[in-house]
Amino acid sequence: MSSDRRRLSSARPGPVILGVALAALACFPACSHITGGGQSTPVTQVTSDGVYQQVHKLAEVMLLVRKHYVEDRDYTNIVDGAIDGMLQSLDEHSHYMPPEQVKELQETTSGQYGGIGLLVGMRDSQLVVIAPIEDTPAYRAGLLAQDTIIRIDGETTAGISIRDAIKKMRGQPATKVSVTVVRRNESEPRTFEITRDNINVPTVKAARMLSNGIGYVRVTQFAEPTALALRNEIEKLRAQGMDSLVLDLRSNPGGLLKSARDVAQLFLKRGALIVSIRDRGGKAREKRLVSEGSWHDTDTLMVVLIDGGSASASEIVAGALQDQKRAALLGDRSFGKGSVQTVVPLATAPDSSIRLTTAKYYTPSERVIHKHGIEPDIRVRVTPEEWGKILTRRAIEEQPANFSDQEKKEYSGVIDAPLERAADLLQALRVLRARAATGPAPVAAAVTNTPEAAETPLSDPIDFIDEE
Repeated sequence: MSSDRRRLSSARPGPVILGVALAALACFPACSHITGGGQSTPVTQVTSDGVYQQVHKLAEVMLLVRKHYVEDRDYTNIVDGAIDGMLQSLDEHSHYMPPEQVKELQETTSGQYGGIGLLVGMRDSQLVVIAPIEDTPAYRAGLLAQDTIIRIDGETTAGISIRDAIKKMRGQPATKVSVTVVRRNESEPRTFEITRDNINVPTVKAARMLSNGIGYVRVTQFAEPTALALRNEIEKLRAQGMDSLVLDLRSNPGGLLKSARDVAQLFLKRGALIVSIRDRGGKAREKRLVSEGSWHDTDTLMVVLIDGGSASASEIVAGALQDQKRAALLGDRSFGKGSVQTVVPLATAPDSSIRLTTAKYYTPSERVIHKHGIEPDIRVRVTPEEWGKILTRRAIEEQPANFSDQEKKEYSGVIDAPLERAADLLQALRVLRARAATGPAPVAAAVTNTPEAAETPLSDPIDFIDEE
């Protein structure tokens, strides 16, 4: 054993490996940049000689693994693993993306991919459900936001990365995957057997009139076509007499930053700040996204529904409308996923990329979203059990052909308390607006304290007592 240790520790990088590594490092400051949002940001140049010692150490480890690891590994696998480990040591959202994962990301943001339709994240080193996407296998199976995933196909998720968890859950349509979760306030785990399917997600759903003047529309996630689809539905509702709107972002796990900006600006005046993006340079180097375009609905009364499954792009929209005093938020505190991941293609491997946390989101009033979430103006909480019933009642209303008469009867009495509160609030605001439009009420004439007036009381309290 001691002789093996001496032999292995004496290994040193060969001139080719070390030469390539140092040559790549030498050109790195001059040629590297990060591209995001149409802009290129130079990477900080390497000025410390200590970095060469660290590259020397990395090359030495690569050679040791290549020569002595119990199973054969080529340098491609070794380097890819080293890159991924480096990025995952930063935070749970940064990782290496080989070509197949770049393709998966493109499919996800376009709204079409194969899997179970579950958005996941990390909280306290545990894999948690941000939200199931509507009308997907995970949604129909009954998985809920805030469920903690403890096993996938019987294998523990302890120490798993988000990327590997997603890879395990995705697959060919008609194949099955087992997902075991622990639900809030429950001690016994639940296991769901879910059949994968093609995921083709409509992002704007259920637009309808709730009552006279009050419209409703739900955004399930933020993809490329979301803003235009939402605008079209709003125009249809306005043609039906809508003057007040419930925008439902509950269990919306987010999506594209551009889509969030495009949705928020539909309801804000041109030039209004939507979100600030700050990298490690702080406020001095922030990027500010403001309302643009030519279509702006700034008059419709609004309530936005949020909950613990509202994350990322949902929080950007909700925070902007709240800070700009454009809408009241109702529901529960949002998830708190407010960091920016930039996908950076690698010049040395054009089909591969890295996903790197590069900044954080701040609302217009400079509230940080990440790990804090957005607090509603009016808190209306529902338990996981109540939310599950609300989702079933919603599905029955929107797709009645998929349910039996018994199921329709069973869930007919389920009440969506946050939605009802939102409608009540909008009705009250509509009344106040209508009264304000009629002008101030006439001023009552002053009462002169004359003997005649004193003899005649303004009201007789006896009239309000029922006598038997």
